Amino acid sequence: MRVIIGGSSLAVLLALIIVIHTSVINKSVREDEINRGLENATDYAIDVCSSYYRYIQADDNDDTYITQLMEFFCMTLNSAVKTEGDITVSLAEADVDDGRFDFLVKQEYTYSFGQKKGICVCQRAVLLKK
Repeated sequence: MRVIIGGSSLAVLLALIIVIHTSVINKSVREDEINRGLENATDYAIDVCSSYYRYIQADDNDDTYITQLMEFFCMTLNSAVKTEGDITVSLAEADVDDGRFDFLVKQEYTYSFGQKKGICVCQRAVLLKK
């Protein structure tokens, strides 16, 4: 009887360790995937926007100019992101005259075992030239 209880306890403990280990590994892998993917997609979108920035015609209206640039940035970023999650893009600072822009990209994602949520933030300050 003692052997059965000891063996059952050991089996439950082993199963619990495997589940915890898998959960930690899954979260770590998912975070790395999101971080790398979001950073690469943001850098790609900025590279593409630097070319697009020269051709925007906004008739000296900064708001229209920024709106067109943000629409193009979001479209490019959306095509480059390969992971699932909710992405929020904001412009922390914009100076159209100097070409300075500060993009803030935040992605909220879920990972397995309880559908816990994680957040990845990528911020890039760029100088775009005409």
